Amino acid sequence: MALTHVDIASENFQMDRLPLAYCQSWPLWCAEPNDRGGQTLRHVNPSFGDDEATAASGMWVDPITFEELWLPSDLPVPSFHLSLILVLKDGVPRYLCPAVDSTVEAGGRDWRNRGLKSVPMPKLWLPYRHLPISSMRISAYVQPAAQVLAAGEMAMEPPHEPLTVMLPVDLALEAAAQVLAEAPEDLATGFAYLSVRLPLDNARLDNALLQPGARLRVFLSDADEFPLVIDAQTDEWAWERGELDIRLTQVSAGGTSEYLPEV
Repeated sequence: MALTHVDIASENFQMDRLPLAYCQSWPLWCAEPNDRGGQTLRHVNPSFGDDEATAASGMWVDPITFEELWLPSDLPVPSFHLSLILVLKDGVPRYLCPAVDSTVEAGGRDWRNRGLKSVPMPKLWLPYRHLPISSMRISAYVQPAAQVLAAGEMAMEPPHEPLTVMLPVDLALEAAAQVLAEAPEDLATGFAYLSVRLPLDNARLDNALLQPGARLRVFLSDADEFPLVIDAQTDEWAWERGELDIRLTQVSAGGTSEYLPEV
């Protein structure tokens, strides 16, 4: 069944919900460290692109996805870097979520918007207010693609294996605070997403394991420990968390698409 909403966690384990139709069109900004010691902001969504004429012409498609990350067969597997997404209202953080910044390098820069379903977004958010920021940790797991079996054999889903576990997020939040202190008016008006990478060496995931058919899950929580393996018996935990849950899916080559940039 297709996802129709995002969930918002609460301390009593009851979920609030927002329909995707409501929150999918909010502008997404990604912060990148620059050589001046600050952060450079980039728009990702088409409707809020750097070039208003390009956005108005419809030459870009909406890349945001909450379920599948499409991997065109003519592009390399993207790099994946753990990040945080702050959901902002008038420039003030309302929710905090784990995420990955997925990019392909071409033409001397990193590309996020590579067409439909190329920018993964989290499906479970945490209310920002009262979060124990110093205790928050992020962990990532991959479930390899299921093996193809002979006819009549039952396939068993492999367990999720850890890619990296219990990384602190305080440095990423410091970078986010720097961005918000100097935020442009567009970021300080209405709802928006701000993506900030974790500035840690082990926050870059091993994309050798992130191949078509794999499932990537990223968790954010103040739990004292995370499981070493996630399987059918340990898949549901009684703790408050944010979550990104994305299936990597191979799709046909998009090299002739009118929506791809010329680089």
